[in-house]
Amino acid sequence: MLNSINPSSCAIGDDDFTLNVTGNRFTETSAIYFNGGAESTVFVNSGKVTTIIKPSLATVPVDVPVWVQQGSYQSNQKTFSFRELTSRSGERALPAGPFTIFHIEDHADGIS
Repeated sequence: MLNSINPSSCAIGDDDFTLNVTGNRFTETSAIYFNGGAESTVFVNSGKVTTIIKPSLATVPVDVPVWVQQGSYQSNQKTFSFRELTSRSGERALPAGPFTIFHIEDHADGIS
């Protein structure tokens, strides 16, 4: 049984991170399935398995299913969400595209 995934969301374009999946009765043959595909899974113990998620590969906001499979047994599913990238503290946010840049020049506080 799958109890939780942590984290359960990220912004598109975030840095790669470890997805922690907790539950019970995991073994070294357990595999995390993310959006329908088997991921390279690290067995931590019978209550935890992990995998690496690459938000840089996501292109649109979307919810995807996550489950653990062991042989023919498939656990219940949890939902992982990719969110729109928001500006980070101190960064400028670009307007929603498409847009065309006609001219770029240096400016004291960044690109003008």
